[in-house]
Amino acid sequence: SPANCVAGWCCKLHGNEPQRREHSREVNIFGRTFKDADGATPVKIHVVVMCTPGSEMTEWIAIVEAAEALNANDFMGAILPSNVAVEYPLGRLCSNALANFASRENVDNFLSNGATYSHQLNIVLPLLARLSGLPKLPDEVRGKLNKIRKFRNNIAHRGSAQLQLDRDATSEMFCAAVYGLHYVRHMGPKILSAVNPQDEQEP
Repeated sequence: SPANCVAGWCCKLHGNEPQRREHSREVNIFGRTFKDADGATPVKIHVVVMCTPGSEMTEWIAIVEAAEALNANDFMGAILPSNVAVEYPLGRLCSNALANFASRENVDNFLSNGATYSHQLNIVLPLLARLSGLPKLPDEVRGKLNKIRKFRNNIAHRGSAQLQLDRDATSEMFCAAVYGLHYVRHMGPKILSAVNPQDEQEP
């Protein structure tokens, strides 16, 4: 985005069908002069680049989809990917951590049929953090993630969120999802190292 709005705006040209995600290392951006701009004025632009490991593409694609839905005022459409962005990596972390204490088959059965996402978020993750001597996920963030989970269940099982969603509430839940994803990414390796010092697995 431009550092100021004096002269114009940055534009990306595309065909009849815009490409939502770039697969190239190079992107061409063109300047669009405002109608009332006084001639061509050089401006600075801000560029933000985010690189993510390939092993984490599922959760990052989900975050991007949630952000795009939120930007388009599709609040219900932002709920499902926001939930996936935390549920997926958290499930992976819990599976790797508990695999030190039981067979992979028993762990998978436990997480699928017993300690599902709600229990992982509210019980297993705080327990792992406590046993590892790490700060727990803030209650306010966990509360927002629980709201996302409940909305997600309503959408999946009843076809709607059941409650009115607005930009402020959805934005807060989206931010909680981003925070939760980063928490799992940064605390995960420390948790795995604590439960088994010889374990160097990714969360």
